[in-house]
Amino acid sequence: MELIIGPSTGWLYGENIKDVNEHRKIIEAGGGNSVEISLRDNGEINKNLLKFSSVNWFKYKFAHIPEFGTELIDKWIIFLKEFHEVWNCDNYTIHPSMIEKESDWGKFKDSGLPIAIENMDKNKNSGFEIKELKRILKEYNFNFVLDLEHAYSHDKSMRYARELFDEFKDKITHVHVSGEADGVDHVLVKDSDNKKEIIEFLKGIVSEVNVPIIIEGKYSSSDDLKEEFDFIRGSLSH
Repeated sequence: MELIIGPSTGWLYGENIKDVNEHRKIIEAGGGNSVEISLRDNGEINKNLLKFSSVNWFKYKFAHIPEFGTELIDKWIIFLKEFHEVWNCDNYTIHPSMIEKESDWGKFKDSGLPIAIENMDKNKNSGFEIKELKRILKEYNFNFVLDLEHAYSHDKSMRYARELFDEFKDKITHVHVSGEADGVDHVLVKDSDNKKEIIEFLKGIVSEVNVPIIIEGKYSSSDDLKEEFDFIRGSLSH
């Protein structure tokens, strides 16, 4: 079975690579077959994402919505609907910790967009308790993105990550994968101090479900991606 794997495009914006055609070239050269588009709070960048008539790149396409205040939700939903007409992403990921009002959840549900929420790390005040996540998913019929590094920040034994997986397995659209090194998170797994824990847990996931893997570790080139993809593919095959 082919491993579905690709990166978030957020780090490419950090390298001042803003052309999405260039993003595609870098990801394909690295060997990726899926992508998570990092939407920005920059209107010009987002406008450029709408310049295509339609986009059929990659096997799976996801998009990650940035954090913003409740006063901007209506504006963002208008943009996301326009974006979805072009990109037709499988899911749009939001951080539950950014939601200020219960009615905001309703606005996302009423948008008709395929929304997924992501488990938060230990630095957030909400968005990580299983009871809370379960309520949101049930009430609004959203999907779920399992972030392994976020889960690891709460419990290095990965028991909490396993609880998340067992509880929401049927709702998971994709998995965010990265590691940490010297106290810094969102590093490539191959360079991380916790690669053993992340890889072993990932092995357990892919043995049960063929879920897309989105790399969230920092990269700047197709070579970086190829090395990370090769490392993960090789580690999961043993």
